[in-house]
Amino acid sequence: MSLGDKFLLAGIIGGFAYLAHKNRELNIERNKRMSTVVRFDNGISESRFRELAFYSAKQIKKKRLSISFNGPIVYGTVQSQTGLSSWDFVVDFNDYGKITGNYWLSSENDDSNIPSTFANYLSSYIIDELNSQNKDDIIADWFMKNE
Repeated sequence: MSLGDKFLLAGIIGGFAYLAHKNRELNIERNKRMSTVVRFDNGISESRFRELAFYSAKQIKKKRLSISFNGPIVYGTVQSQTGLSSWDFVVDFNDYGKITGNYWLSSENDDSNIPSTFANYLSSYIIDELNSQNKDDIIADWFMKNE
């Protein structure tokens, strides 16, 4: 084995070690995020979150999409056009205990854009709702200070 081959092998081993370390860090961070209990108290109630999710699901045209919830996690099932098969996806809106519009997505069907389209709709509705409430709070604060 030449010196160049040894350097190449060392680089490959080092690369794998780096990727393993990064993957471990990501898993630790994911577990930390997911273990944080969500409190629906930052402007989006749990019932409003569900309303926005159902509205987002209705925006997916000509698709058989059903959703269910476990707190900030939305479980989606998409039936095929024929109704003979279905597949699932999960969108997690738990952003370290808050609902901010950030989400994490996993899907059984990576070829479909339905999960990301649904998640993007819901995320934008959440962000719009939070921004609207922030504007209302700013206006209310201004009036309170200027009475």
